[in-house]
Amino acid sequence: MDAIPGPSNSMPPGRRSPNDIETFKDCSRVSDANALRGLSMLLDDFAATWWYGVKDTVATWETALDLLRLTFGPRKLAYLVCREIFSNEQDIRTPSDVFICQSRSLLAQLPANTLTESTQIDMIYGLLHKRIREKVPRDKVPTFNELLKECGMVEETFVDHFDIRPL
Repeated sequence: MDAIPGPSNSMPPGRRSPNDIETFKDCSRVSDANALRGLSMLLDDFAATWWYGVKDTVATWETALDLLRLTFGPRKLAYLVCREIFSNEQDIRTPSDVFICQSRSLLAQLPANTLTESTQIDMIYGLLHKRIREKVPRDKVPTFNELLKECGMVEETFVDHFDIRPL
């Protein structure tokens, strides 16, 4: 996928893909409406000019992402998305909510309705750090919200007992 140029004051410097923008939005916990309003802050040069030309025709965040992908490069093939997902396991310093967010962002690149939520959770759960999986049984987390909640509670005990703080 081609990268989109962007300013260095809003995200790490360099060129980024539509997926990077989506990940940044998700991990920053910005609402769709605010992300749509602030999208121009993540773009510069040609991409910013393009956005100013089309933004009045875009009503939703999903439409904006679709247009970014259409304009700046094709979607990754499903097998490449899966390879990217499975090539990254959570390390001990990455908070679970960030890891889950990044993984879900990759899953969002798959065609709609490709995987059920349960299958997506299975995939991500298997990539969580062993210390999390040991404390959070898979059958206890039927939704992503539950997975995030349970992982967060477990990580709080790690900080309290082992003084392990995420970066």
